[in-house]
Amino acid sequence: ASHPDTHRMDAQPSPEVGSLVLLGQGAEARIYSTEMMERPTIIKERFEKAYRHPTLDKKLSVRRLNTEVRCITRVRKAGVDAPCIYYVNKQKLQIFMERIPSGLTVKQFLYDHHSTSSSSSSSSSSSSSISSSSSHSSSSSSSSSGVDPCVVACTQMGRTIARAHDADVVHGDLTTSNFMLRQTDP
Repeated sequence: ASHPDTHRMDAQPSPEVGSLVLLGQGAEARIYSTEMMERPTIIKERFEKAYRHPTLDKKLSVRRLNTEVRCITRVRKAGVDAPCIYYVNKQKLQIFMERIPSGLTVKQFLYDHHSTSSSSSSSSSSSSSISSSSSHSSSSSSSSSGVDPCVVACTQMGRTIARAHDADVVHGDLTTSNFMLRQTDP
């Protein structure tokens, strides 16, 4: 039998959102961009795995959804710059969360800056922070100091991982594709 509070939360309809734009799909979920209550929002929606028994699939998916939300909440409390969770719909396996303004993965940032820094040393007019869907960092960096922005980004990523580990959160899929840059003013 399910817990009464869990059932009540599942029965609530999802909040009103604008049109959905599919940003991508991974092995576990689809990522959509939308607006919710006039805020840029990401919806991470887990989908069924056809090769698993439906009951097992639902149980695993709900467990993973709960774990992800708990981890994001834990790292935010530890001071890591993680996206704010706006809403969770367990019935539809959806997490509604803050959209990172620049939407640039560390992978893309490293690719872009490596190709430009190898041909010339460029300077950026903005600084950036490393963010990840389950562990983020808010240290600012600026390439105007002459430091390679790729080195700064990787250093920030390491600090973010250390903060998450200090909060007893292990990411499980540490790749530059799972960390995002948050653009901030200098």
